[in-house]
Amino acid sequence: MKPLPPSPPPLSPFGLRNLRATASAPACLATLALLAASGALALQACSAARPPDWRINAANALDRFSQAYLKGEDRLQAREFAQARAEVARSGQTLPAQRIELTRCAAQVASLVFDDCPGFAAMRADAQPAELAYHAWLQGQALDARQAALLPAAYRAPGLQRAAGANADVNLDNANDTDMKTAGANATGENAKADTNADVNLDNTNGADMKAADVNVAGVDAKAGTNATGESAKADTNAGTNIDVNVANADDPANALPSATRPMARLIAAGVLLRRNQASPTVVNAAVDTASEQGWRRPLLAWLGVQARLAELRGDAQEAGRVRRRMALVQQA
Repeated sequence: MKPLPPSPPPLSPFGLRNLRATASAPACLATLALLAASGALALQACSAARPPDWRINAANALDRFSQAYLKGEDRLQAREFAQARAEVARSGQTLPAQRIELTRCAAQVASLVFDDCPGFAAMRADAQPAELAYHAWLQGQALDARQAALLPAAYRAPGLQRAAGANADVNLDNANDTDMKTAGANATGENAKADTNADVNLDNTNGADMKAADVNVAGVDAKAGTNATGESAKADTNAGTNIDVNVANADDPANALPSATRPMARLIAAGVLLRRNQASPTVVNAAVDTASEQGWRRPLLAWLGVQARLAELRGDAQEAGRVRRRMALVQQA
């Protein structure tokens, strides 16, 4: 019997798939083949390696949630996330519950929806150092060397870190900045509006409004107004803010992004760089290309909004128009 291929990597480093015992699947199939004449022995051998149902169900629901969120399927993503949470709650184990919330928070960051990850914050008192470090990194906070070493391997590159004490606090609520107001992008077939300035997962299922985020692209301020609800995420991207675009160079943070073969990790890292005002135009372009290749509508609209704004701010009306026509096409999906 031909062995099954290995399971694909999780959509997020802190998804539940890394808690499964999937590595035992090929060995179990081989056991079934060898012991076909004695089915009872085969079943006994395989059942010992099988993870409990709640882990399998939670991991599958979390995968479906991530895909639905990234595609802009709001009702489906809310339902799948609730199922994943319910499955984990049956175990009473806090670690997988924390990782589910971090997965949702990471999806939001990839789509440029920036909040304090309230679901994880509610369980912070019981969190371990690795989960705390990942949460802090997603928030754009400075990490020391010890904390950085606890991050998932894809995010440990020096170019994705920020030295402790250097611009540690990024103002994401500058009332003096001008909101980038724009027509809401229809994120689902139900008039769900997608915020083109920030949104990777996960709209808050409680419908909490995201505060306008002041983000710096390549050393210049660009405002991203974001709003997330359990059914829709409204995105604003329009004229109104001043942004100077720096030319990419050998030190461009885009060089530190995870490989394009890891699209979700690549988008998450790009979102963190944008959140802490370290994203170059090259990072923005890489994020657009990544989301486009995967057909992930929600982050694609968010990153296209940033790309269009950069073109407008450097006076390239032709490029800005091209990007906005592309956004209009995506909104038809």
